Amino acid sequence: MSMADEDEEHTKALKAKEMMLPLFQKYNFTLKHNKLPIRHSKDDILARIRENPVIVLEGPTGCGKTTQVPQFILEEAYHRKEYCNIIVTQPRKIAAMSIAKRVSEERKCELGTLVGFKVGLKECLSPDTRLLYCTTGVLLQSLINSKTMANYTHVILDEIHEREVDMDFLLIVVRRFLATNSSKTKVILMSATIDSKAFAEYFKTPKKVGYLTAPIISVDRPRLYEVKEFYYDDLDKLRLDFAIDYENPGISSHMYTVAAKLVLVCDRLIENMHGEERMEYKPTVLIFLPGINEIDRMDHVLRETLTRIVNPKEKPNLDIHRLHSILPADEQVKVFRKPAPGQRKVILSTNIAESSITVPDVKFIIDFCLQRVLFTDTTTNFSTLRTEWASQANCIQRQGRAGRVMDGRVYRLVDRRFYENQMRFSTSPEILRCPLENVILKAKLLEMGPPHSILALAMNPPDLSDIRNTVLQLKELGALVQTVKGNYEQLDGDLTYMGRIMAKLPLDLRISKLIILGYIFSVLEESIIIAAGMNEKNIFLNQNSVRGYSQKMYWADGSGSDGIAILNAYIAWKSRKEQAGNESDMASWTRRMSLDLKCLMDMAELIREIKDRLNHVGMKEVSGPGRVVWSSREKTVILKVIMAGAFYPNYFIPMSVGGKELMERQSFTELGGRDPCNTVFFTGFDHEKYIGPLYTVQIKKLLSEGDFSKHQNMKVMYDRTTNRIFVTFLGSNDEHDQRGAFMPGKVHADVYRAIKLRKLGSRNRIMEIRTMRQRDAIEFATEMNLGHWEDANGWVPRRKVIRNAHLSVIPAIHQASMVCQVTNVIHCNKFYLRPEDTKNKDIFMDIHSKLNSRGYRLERFDPDWQFAVGQMVAAPLEEGSDRYARAVLKNYKNIRSTGDVMWTVFFLDYGHSSVLGQSAFRKLDGPLAYMKEIPQRVFEATLSEIQPSAIISPQGIWTAQSINRFKEMTLGKIFVVDVYSVVNDVASVVLKKGDEVPINSELIRLKFAQYAEESYISKLDHDMRERKQREMSLDEDVRYEVYHSSKNNQLKYEEDELEDVSPPEEKLRCKVMLSGPHSPLETTASSTVRSGVMKPVTIENDSVNSILLDSNPQDTHEKMLVGAFVHEQGNRLVVRQASMMPNIPGFGPLMALIFCPTCQMKKDEEETRVVSILTGLGCDKNTGESLFPEHDLALTLDVVLSDDDITEINALRYTMDTILHTDQDQTVPKFGDVSIENLKAKVKQYIIKILEHERKFMDIRHAPNDYDWKLVEENNAAEASSSSKKRKQDFNIYDNAIYPLLPPLGLLPVSAKQLDFLKRHCRELHKLALTDVNLPRHGITCQMCNTILETLPQLRIHLYSKLHRDRESQIKFR
Repeated sequence: MSMADEDEEHTKALKAKEMMLPLFQKYNFTLKHNKLPIRHSKDDILARIRENPVIVLEGPTGCGKTTQVPQFILEEAYHRKEYCNIIVTQPRKIAAMSIAKRVSEERKCELGTLVGFKVGLKECLSPDTRLLYCTTGVLLQSLINSKTMANYTHVILDEIHEREVDMDFLLIVVRRFLATNSSKTKVILMSATIDSKAFAEYFKTPKKVGYLTAPIISVDRPRLYEVKEFYYDDLDKLRLDFAIDYENPGISSHMYTVAAKLVLVCDRLIENMHGEERMEYKPTVLIFLPGINEIDRMDHVLRETLTRIVNPKEKPNLDIHRLHSILPADEQVKVFRKPAPGQRKVILSTNIAESSITVPDVKFIIDFCLQRVLFTDTTTNFSTLRTEWASQANCIQRQGRAGRVMDGRVYRLVDRRFYENQMRFSTSPEILRCPLENVILKAKLLEMGPPHSILALAMNPPDLSDIRNTVLQLKELGALVQTVKGNYEQLDGDLTYMGRIMAKLPLDLRISKLIILGYIFSVLEESIIIAAGMNEKNIFLNQNSVRGYSQKMYWADGSGSDGIAILNAYIAWKSRKEQAGNESDMASWTRRMSLDLKCLMDMAELIREIKDRLNHVGMKEVSGPGRVVWSSREKTVILKVIMAGAFYPNYFIPMSVGGKELMERQSFTELGGRDPCNTVFFTGFDHEKYIGPLYTVQIKKLLSEGDFSKHQNMKVMYDRTTNRIFVTFLGSNDEHDQRGAFMPGKVHADVYRAIKLRKLGSRNRIMEIRTMRQRDAIEFATEMNLGHWEDANGWVPRRKVIRNAHLSVIPAIHQASMVCQVTNVIHCNKFYLRPEDTKNKDIFMDIHSKLNSRGYRLERFDPDWQFAVGQMVAAPLEEGSDRYARAVLKNYKNIRSTGDVMWTVFFLDYGHSSVLGQSAFRKLDGPLAYMKEIPQRVFEATLSEIQPSAIISPQGIWTAQSINRFKEMTLGKIFVVDVYSVVNDVASVVLKKGDEVPINSELIRLKFAQYAEESYISKLDHDMRERKQREMSLDEDVRYEVYHSSKNNQLKYEEDELEDVSPPEEKLRCKVMLSGPHSPLETTASSTVRSGVMKPVTIENDSVNSILLDSNPQDTHEKMLVGAFVHEQGNRLVVRQASMMPNIPGFGPLMALIFCPTCQMKKDEEETRVVSILTGLGCDKNTGESLFPEHDLALTLDVVLSDDDITEINALRYTMDTILHTDQDQTVPKFGDVSIENLKAKVKQYIIKILEHERKFMDIRHAPNDYDWKLVEENNAAEASSSSKKRKQDFNIYDNAIYPLLPPLGLLPVSAKQLDFLKRHCRELHKLALTDVNLPRHGITCQMCNTILETLPQLRIHLYSKLHRDRESQIKFR
């Protein structure tokens, strides 16, 4: 030994004495140990550890290696009076904590003293801790931060056979440090099933001649109980002549049957196996299946097999349970409960029961020898779960679940020869098939060379192409810049501040980016909650039910966002938790609200961890007086903005086949003119054979799922011509409920629920109703006065007479405008008007004076009077009032506590509703009876061509502020009312008062509203009214005819609203299968990235967007959906955690321009406008080829993009970059709180300006080669606005810009010749619209809007569209 070595040994001894002596005195190191198998190998293990830098220890589960080996080392340090500091890794948090607890109990010391643990931010340790259990990630992060492992004397890596990405990277780091700065640290590799030679070879150390491989120590564990193995070819008595298809891993229907029969065999197997006689119930059967769908199928087959056993004595008493990772915790717990005496538990499990969960009483294992393995295509970043044959190591691990407390059996449903000769020994390492993003970021933090050089040192190095693609994805995310020290590198890039934060957070990188953008846009708290929820297992329960879907809609609160549903649910839970009295109250509340309590608690823990880690990197919410504050409604929009930024380029466009105009026309035709926003339909009902109204209750039951309270809000109609049944949802009677709640846009929530009901079955779910034979049906329906039978026409429903139809106040076809008073306001799209003409005023005053005159006595109803829906009564205008008015009864509610019946009534002459008790009603009899035959004196109206502003109301409903402002402006006041259209007795109007700005325009100016297209049916009515009014102005005879028919229209007949009847059960002897419910608004989504553009897209079943409907069918601009995660199933893309973006024209392209790495604007041939944008990492400056073609995103524009837009977007991109900027020697930005405050205020200013800017519509024109980058000349590429040049000098951040400035548009003006042509074309279209000529066979094209118009009505309706009017405005036509 050299003198230097002797000095080092002496220093080491002094250090040990100084640091360890107090511990040796404080704790007991001479404990009596249990008799685990590993005790016999103690001396050999310790000797090998002393002699070698690395050893490999293999031993079966239960031999004691995890708990005992670290204690051997600890005790040896005591006996040798040496310093020691041991760290042991575990793949799972729960294992690290429970093992640390167990070891501290064995050592009779308090947890957190000599023995401790650290998992995530949860830690229990002290300066005394010399044996620390932690997760693999904790050790890896520690080594990356310290860049040495010399702090530890022993590093023990347990369960290394699992080959997770973190473990493989940790092995690289450990081996590198052993060879450089930590040669004195001892490394012990341990596992139950391990490819020992490969690990020993990987850790070989050089010697004078050749290499020394790490020694392998094997520990055997004598099993107390025997587990017999059987294979498919041993089951001669069970199987038919069937061969397994080993080329295509999966489970055939035959194999499900084999497994079910095997369960029956196990149940009947009478063997006095050791240990079983002590049990009062039958031991468990555990079946391993690859996934949830297979579990469902196995469950179905097993139950079906049981139902086929007729003899009750032969039928086994089975208690069937499912077990998988997304099962709520309270459901998972059920698998541990003892079954009833004589009952056998059967557990259908994924590989979660392989290692994570142990059920002690398992005797039989049925193993399909399959597993689901995650593969990620690094080119597209789409992940897919593949079913493949499990490895032998997996099967051995599964076998170990039996034979713990008794003898057992394992049945492997593959042939023995296949198992022994063709199944792999171990599963392929994750590093070869899973995303490498986090690994590469950790490699960058190591600062030991480029990522590909470090990963080349792995046991199984990933492909260079996978590393290249991952580096490109990190550049797209903003974690790396394009260059290394200023030079472009395809396989490397300098780490950004954003990248450093991503590497520190225990999350998917896109979720980490959501948090970083939340910080920039001043919604950090909310973004952390959403991120934690997206990272956890699903916090929502009962997702495969309409109830679960409705609950998710409730939590999304009209946002159409899974992320915001998570946010709202978590905030409600947290608030409830602070108020809750006890744990059982909390548990019952979460179950009632369809929430998973354990997942919420885990989520809360993760939120604390994220906040702590963000504090360490200097990222926390600014709290000064100048901090940015968002209103709750603005916050919803901003959260969607940051989702669009974080999850770029996962953008999807909801598509309607054939385009929006065709869809609107089809909706009108398919529903017979009914409103598609609240109507669904069934097909397959033969009206010639069946009398529809007899089965109305059954139809309502199908759609209400047993909730009878919903029946009165459904109207069922039957169409003889199409054999369809239509169901219209009438909405709530709450006047403030504008849509039936919970989804953005105009579509009623019950339409979504109805389509969900269908989709929960098969793609075209067949629904069954029971019917009567025709003769019985005619007899019963006639008896119930529902109508009558005519031999020529079949069944004719009962009709009602509308008397005095000529007194109706609903605007007639000849009325272009009228003077009205606003009598009641619900919101801007629902209010009531009373015409102020002399005739109507006289009728109204006559009714009012007689009902409130002493000369007319209003009689009470008898106490036992049976009131009915639709009945007209006199009622007080409000409770306790002595002013009476005519009212119609709408629906009722029984009050259990008092026994009273409360009715919702509608006042026919005022337009408002009230809830009153029956005692308040008075009769309209005698001299007042005529009032029952006078139509109501008000009509319902909506403001034409406006809708709620998507910025202040992303849910698409009018805010309280906008309703109050509208009331201030209108209620009780008189206006000139311009009638646009009348549809279903609702008038679309413009309210005017003298020379003032119309109310419609004023609401847009005040930012409460934005422009909206009128619906197709409204435009049809508008066109018909305009033409009729034009004819009347030109032809006296026409005018006379219209007025005359209007005056003489004394009686009108329409189908009566029939009461719900239920035919006698015994007469319902036939069955009719219906298809539906369907909606013409159903749409599909289309991906915008190159790699997904040709693939069909579905939204995951548990998403609030799993039902995609065109929520604003009248709007022509494109909507956008953003998905947090996308994976592949076959050729189909499945989107998870989806959010519908705000209904702001051009929102998608604007988000792409704000958050893309770089972009190219595609112009039309004349270069007068931008028609589409291409975004991505850009192209090679020499060849023009895309740097990352699979992730290039192309979006077509349907709004005008201007240089002002680009200036504002550049200002925002620059400010975001400034907030995230660090110099080369910095790891955290050096701004003070005040500077950050000011920058965030600018971010708010710019984003609001971008979103509020009103853009003109333009026709969609596709640029040739949407995904091709065009080489830009150097002088053009260098062009930038003067403001951007100025910024560049002010602050030098553009060497490492995450969001470099976009180039100016450089558009040319439209030529005079083209302008003249378009104006002439417009004149011709308007002239043509006034004629009655037939258009050419293939229609004509509007050259302004690039739209084919096949008929004159289409042409007329097109001329009313905002697109065409905006195009006319752009060329200054008229």
